[in-house]
Amino acid sequence: MHVQFTYPTYVRDGAEGITVNITCLKSALERSGVAVTARWPTVRLTDLNSKLTHAIKGLATVRHLRAGLVGSPDVVHFHTAIPSHSVLARIARGLAPRSTRPMIGQLWNAFVEETDLASSHSLMETLSHRLLNGPALAGLGLGSFKAIIVSSSYQERQLRRVGYRGPVHLIPNGVDTSLFSPVPLAPDPVKRILYVGRLSEEKNLDTLLEAAGALVGRFEIPPPVLFSGRAMWEVRRVLTWFEERAERAAREAERTARRLDGLR
Repeated sequence: MHVQFTYPTYVRDGAEGITVNITCLKSALERSGVAVTARWPTVRLTDLNSKLTHAIKGLATVRHLRAGLVGSPDVVHFHTAIPSHSVLARIARGLAPRSTRPMIGQLWNAFVEETDLASSHSLMETLSHRLLNGPALAGLGLGSFKAIIVSSSYQERQLRRVGYRGPVHLIPNGVDTSLFSPVPLAPDPVKRILYVGRLSEEKNLDTLLEAAGALVGRFEIPPPVLFSGRAMWEVRRVLTWFEERAERAAREAERTARRLDGLR
């Protein structure tokens, strides 16, 4: 069995969740005797959320997918970080009209729902999420997949709702408890909140801090929030972002106070 893996935004140093998952899956398949060819453009972590990056790497991805469809792999396994990436599969399929090689789609993220857009910070952000992460554009490419792999039943329901009728395979995220098992801990009166992941603005870490702040007074010792990031530049960037948000909030509070004084 020969499989081609393609992913539009493979992060070079591996500091991204989907990149880690794909790398581990590739290694697991190779240990099982499956030949895996990696054909993907690479990006820097700092460019991961750039729309220009996705446009440029999207063109490269189409070339990689087409090469797989007309080449030697038995299966082309296309990993998508954002739902609209599936459109790239349709374009590649159109550029290889005689190919009957199956393409499997692995959707690592769910579609954004309209109710999710309420937390968007601007109209442009709302429109961007609706287009790139919504079901409308993604639905144009789903029919190019022989089957789709998802990590939750929620995603499967979304696919059925937008009209996908092909096979959907649910492979939930999990932990190998034979390798990772919790060590019994002594009782500790201090409750802690741990965030593990990239320290970047789109993770809405300010919401986490606001929620933690709401817990003050409910415990004898307020729960500290612990952050785990891969690099100091991430820490510096998110601290700068928090400081800017705090300064904006302070200025807004000052303006509000002046308006209230003017009404008295």
